[in-house]
Amino acid sequence: MSQTRGVASCRPCVFVVVSALAIVVACDGATGTAGPVGPEGPRGAEGPQGPAGDPSDGGARLRLYGDGRDGALVVGAGETAFVPVESTGQYTSITIATGGTLSLLSGTLLRVTGDVDNDGTISVSPGTYTGVQRYGSPMVDLAPSQAPAHPGVALSSAEFGSVDMTAPFVAYGGQGGRGIARAARWATQLLPYAGGAGGVSWPFLVTSTQSGGGSLHIRSGGEIRNAGTIEARGVSGGTLGGSDCGTGGGGGGGVLLAAAIQIDNGGGVVNVRGGDGAPSDSDQCGAGGGGGGGFVHLIAPEIDVGELQVDGGQAGTAGVYGTLRWIGGSGGGGSAGSGGRGTGRVDVTVSAANGGGAGESFVITADPASVL
Repeated sequence: MSQTRGVASCRPCVFVVVSALAIVVACDGATGTAGPVGPEGPRGAEGPQGPAGDPSDGGARLRLYGDGRDGALVVGAGETAFVPVESTGQYTSITIATGGTLSLLSGTLLRVTGDVDNDGTISVSPGTYTGVQRYGSPMVDLAPSQAPAHPGVALSSAEFGSVDMTAPFVAYGGQGGRGIARAARWATQLLPYAGGAGGVSWPFLVTSTQSGGGSLHIRSGGEIRNAGTIEARGVSGGTLGGSDCGTGGGGGGGVLLAAAIQIDNGGGVVNVRGGDGAPSDSDQCGAGGGGGGGFVHLIAPEIDVGELQVDGGQAGTAGVYGTLRWIGGSGGGGSAGSGGRGTGRVDVTVSAANGGGAGESFVITADPASVL
């Protein structure tokens, strides 16, 4: 009598026929421990170098020169162009032809991944406003109402000329704004203004107007080649309108040019001079003082300096001082250089107006990433 036995406790089994009389049943056992790790294989070939500008630099290149998202900026001969409001100020290149003008607001920063070529004019608008000085009609109100001129980067505002409508005729000339001198070396952070505005002087009504030179920064990841003019001048007192008697000139502006490879200004001019004081009308008010000269920074590994104009503005033209009656000339705005003092009079003694002090220029032969 035969009997069949179950094999329920086995794992999946393999039945192997050994012979006609014997059948061997082999079941899988538990997984054993892992064997030792084999030796490391040979090193593979080195991959290609990453794209230029890709190495880890803390984002310095992108921060300094932007990503070029606004494309190329081109100003043709005879054209006047403005940076659109919607622009980010990040270009692949900037090219200005002879006779072309790029007109910029004070406080503009242009970042360029490639080169900047200027054969025309880059003009920066003034950045600070004169003060307000009002005198009512003698039949209504003689009480003055005034607000100071904006000092810009200067240490003080340009003063108004004093007023005395009675004998013995004391009309002091206003002091110019005090400049920051060599401390302009460290003024590398962009501000919406640079030069201080000139003081105003008028017997009845003066409203604020732009006077102090503006500010501009251009940073190029390639070269900056200027064969034209880059200007951020202070405005002269004699060009502020019909009621500019005795007004001081505006302080000169501030321009910073930085390039990763080279700055070539050998055939060009960077002009940040102070504005001239308004002339005396020889009757009611004295001449204005000149604005202080502005400041220029050039930063690149290689630099051809060219012409940098940082002079202070001239004093206003003298009139017939013996008939100066009521109002002293106002002071010029300060910048790197100090503004000049306006014409004054004490009794019959008259002090002439002064020109503005010279500004400063700084040529820094270095990688802009190590300075800015």
